[in-house]
Amino acid sequence: MKKETIIKNILTIAHQPYVVFSTKIDTRNDKSIETLKILSTTENVTASYLSEKFDIKPSSVSQIVKKLEDSGMVTREKSGTDSRINYLKLTDKGRESLIESNATGQSLQDALFKDFTDEELTNFDSYLTRLIDNISNDDFKKQLHDVFSDDERWNHFDRMSARFERERSRMLDAEHAHHHGHPHPHHFHGGFGDGQRPHF
Repeated sequence: MKKETIIKNILTIAHQPYVVFSTKIDTRNDKSIETLKILSTTENVTASYLSEKFDIKPSSVSQIVKKLEDSGMVTREKSGTDSRINYLKLTDKGRESLIESNATGQSLQDALFKDFTDEELTNFDSYLTRLIDNISNDDFKKQLHDVFSDDERWNHFDRMSARFERERSRMLDAEHAHHHGHPHPHHFHGGFGDGQRPHF
């Protein structure tokens, strides 16, 4: 019973609006935010430097910089030694926006983990890591395959309720999409034309 309760609690947390939002909006993948962070700690940053840093095309960097310029967060300054070089500088508005962004995310995290001690957070992290390790290992994948590929078992369940086979198919489709790098597993509707279930 405790294991079922733990799984339900994890799902409850995972479906909270803030948690869903934070997983979809990862500032580490937001080049605008990352640009502001770089400018706050690094001198003499150029567009070409950002292009190499982010490993993206110069045209993409130009779009990012233009957006930040238009919003008043970044300015360009010519090099004192080479007029062909423009350095990107963080404005006061950009610095304030970066501080506010960091503070907002931190305050929500603090509220989420209110009254947790450092030791509890360390233990909690280790427990979650162990769960991830368990669900990622070959033994679990084999067991998953054995359970969900047993057509006779699931035909028996299906006779009791069509929901079993429907949810089984969704799980298999999602797992198949995950292993094949599909960007949106919950939108996967490819099916299996040869009648074979995916191999885990």
